[in-house]
Amino acid sequence: MTIQHPKIEVFDTRDQLNGVAVDRLSKMLGGQSCTLFMSGGSTPGPVYDRLSEVNLDWQNIYVAPADERWVNETDQGSNARIIKETLVKNRAGHVNFIPMKSGHATPNDGALSVEMNYQQLPRPFYIVLGMGADGHIASWFATAPEYQTLMTRRDKFLVAPIHPEQNDITGTYTSRMTITPYTLHMCQKAVLMITGKEKYDLLRSCLEQPDKHLPVNHAINILKSKLTILATI
Repeated sequence: MTIQHPKIEVFDTRDQLNGVAVDRLSKMLGGQSCTLFMSGGSTPGPVYDRLSEVNLDWQNIYVAPADERWVNETDQGSNARIIKETLVKNRAGHVNFIPMKSGHATPNDGALSVEMNYQQLPRPFYIVLGMGADGHIASWFATAPEYQTLMTRRDKFLVAPIHPEQNDITGTYTSRMTITPYTLHMCQKAVLMITGKEKYDLLRSCLEQPDKHLPVNHAINILKSKLTILATI
């Protein structure tokens, strides 16, 4: 049986990476009703900004966070805020944005409400991923008490509450909602953006040791050849 590996492309500069990412995403989203799950963080922001200027049928495209900190949109940690500020403008001003947070006090209380909204999202699904220095993607943190159950669940829920331990990477944002492995299974294509030697070296070790139990390994094993990795060192 042929092993399906993700495709990896390495660029000299962030600007080159951003340009290729915009081109790939534009081709994914062109000419159809679809959903793009979007990760937050500093790496994809410039990509979203440039993508907002592309002439696509935005009124038939839906975007939604791949994970969310359980905070108001005015909070600096809100992925909804980041996505709206970087993408929902210019030609993409008419895109359909679906939040990953409800008005409930906790992600556990709001999980069903968010799930119902995500289940209504049009297929096909696509996703933009980033990776933390600890190997997490979305809000798949190995320190979370829900993590092992999340990685082994076999239902068809698209979202799940998760509560990682506080550390230098999570900051104080320990109440979150995240996509599930099933959501990744449902994605037709995925783009993972990596910047910096530390993250690149970690990624290479994960590709060379597919049995590692880091969250990014789970994502790679799920997506296989549907995943394109764009990196700078």
